[in-house]
Amino acid sequence: MRRAIVLFLCNASILSNAQLQVTTIAGSGLEGNANGQGANASFYLPYGVDVDVSGNIFVADYANHLIRKITSNGTVSTFAGSGQNKFENGIGTNASFDNPFDLTFDASGNMYVSDLSNSLIRKITPAGVVTTLAGCGFQGSADGTGTTACFSNPQGIICDASGNVYEADQGNVMIRKITPSGAVTNFAGSGDNGNGNGTGKDASFASPCGLAIDAYGNIYVADLANNLIRKITPSRVVSTFAGSGEQGFKDGTGNNASFNSPSGLDVDASGNIYVADLGNNAIRKVTPEGVVTTLAGTGEPGDVDGDTSIAQFYWPSDVAIDKSGNLIITDLKNNKIKKINMNITPTGITPSAIASDVKVYPIPASDYFTVGLTIKNGSDVRLDLINSEGLKVISSTGFYESGNQELTLSVQSLTEGLYIANIYAGNQMTSQKIVIVK
Repeated sequence: MRRAIVLFLCNASILSNAQLQVTTIAGSGLEGNANGQGANASFYLPYGVDVDVSGNIFVADYANHLIRKITSNGTVSTFAGSGQNKFENGIGTNASFDNPFDLTFDASGNMYVSDLSNSLIRKITPAGVVTTLAGCGFQGSADGTGTTACFSNPQGIICDASGNVYEADQGNVMIRKITPSGAVTNFAGSGDNGNGNGTGKDASFASPCGLAIDAYGNIYVADLANNLIRKITPSRVVSTFAGSGEQGFKDGTGNNASFNSPSGLDVDASGNIYVADLGNNAIRKVTPEGVVTTLAGTGEPGDVDGDTSIAQFYWPSDVAIDKSGNLIITDLKNNKIKKINMNITPTGITPSAIASDVKVYPIPASDYFTVGLTIKNGSDVRLDLINSEGLKVISSTGFYESGNQELTLSVQSLTEGLYIANIYAGNQMTSQKIVIVK
């Protein structure tokens, strides 16, 4: 049997968390609904957050009953909602919500909002036209289409590549699926509190909160009351991805790690999961292998920007990844929107593309293969190994200083066949090579 993947980084300089910085994008820290730039704007318990394809940040401003927009220069405006806690469809501020909890986008730029106290899933077009996608308007658990379906405290929400919407139906202890036509079904969850793994309704959750989806259609659930991160495959198989189930604050791998009321999460292009660990006042990172580390937050509630080793949050509720790979965080009790810049490089080194002379050897490979790189001025490097079904089977990342470098990976765990190695500098693919495994 072939052994697990082993990664060697030769002459690489990996960025530490200590070089990452937490900053405040918007919010005075006071409860309010003022529009304006940066600290001149105010929020009231901002919960869910997402970023559109243009880089604009959108916030479910829970206690203000509004959907807020933040542009790249930090200007805050009201995108939709009258500010009154009621139900009304319409355009922009002529529409109304009642405790909007979370939001997400489809490929066409339409936004979907979990309107918690209205027990509805709302849709907002890019022009700000608000309609109801599904929900009867009162708490219930009925499947059906449009207004014949019922939800109970809909919370986290995410959209897949086909336009299907998934929502964490907290009151019904289920993950529900909503097609683009508004047909609602139970995707996973028995409807009873528990932490059982299984397929579809044979699995159970306890206060499922945030949702995220990766490139392969796997859905990750911040299972808040279970203190777990759960995974649901496209075939509805539910498993525990990380967490012991005990309330705690411990880094580690898989069930050796612990969380305290994980609330929101997002997945980057390499399959890393970032978790708003609300009860621990921290942002946690979970690798595709299930290794949990603390990215930012001391564990104590506070409002401190700066180096991630000293930064403090007060109930971070959600996290979203922008198009540059930075983390956008809703800092709930601080009434602020914060950011972790994930693209900082060492002083004096400017990232640039990898040179064209990328070599892969040996071909064929039976145990290991090596990628030889020539780096100019230092660069973040990512290698994704893709199998014949288009699935990513290996992904490795690191920061490489200038010069000739080598990256060696094990293929002992892989079956024989052809694989494609995609090599990235920053977010841009600079080379593609064939790897033959025998």
